[in-house]
Amino acid sequence: FIDHSLSVSDINAFYEVSEYFSSEYAGGGMEVEYEANRIDQEKKAVFALQIMSRYKKSGSLLDIGCAGGYFLKCAQDMYGFDPKGVDVSREMAEFGKNKLGVDIHCGTIETVPKEWGSFDAVYMGDVLEHIPEPVPFIALVRDRMNPEGIMCLELPFTYKEAKAFLIRNM
Repeated sequence: FIDHSLSVSDINAFYEVSEYFSSEYAGGGMEVEYEANRIDQEKKAVFALQIMSRYKKSGSLLDIGCAGGYFLKCAQDMYGFDPKGVDVSREMAEFGKNKLGVDIHCGTIETVPKEWGSFDAVYMGDVLEHIPEPVPFIALVRDRMNPEGIMCLELPFTYKEAKAFLIRNM
């Protein structure tokens, strides 16, 4: 969790700049565009999905902060989930819809379409540390989950490449 004084609109403005998704920080690589880094993104997705599938084999899945949707595509094609994503970047939402054929809503957890219903699994990859108030945010996410749903949080563990995963049966 990063304690900062930026407003939500200031934070969201970062993700509206195309160059953000060309950075290593956002799923690109060293001077590599997001789209050109597909193989690395898919490897990351498969690793997380292997862990998640120990707890949920299929069902509805919401990826919060899904960027262009590589995780969604892997969840659908390789693991049989019915995935949906939400991302604040209009450019990334359009990329996922048009190039990958996945269902992405441009917005936030508060604006996820009600008709999408509740989810059996929620995944957030490197998202929670960007949220100014994580506790109320998690409560909003929980409200969109089925009673036996799971939440998978992938978080930076150190400044090295290690990641920490938390799976919680909600």
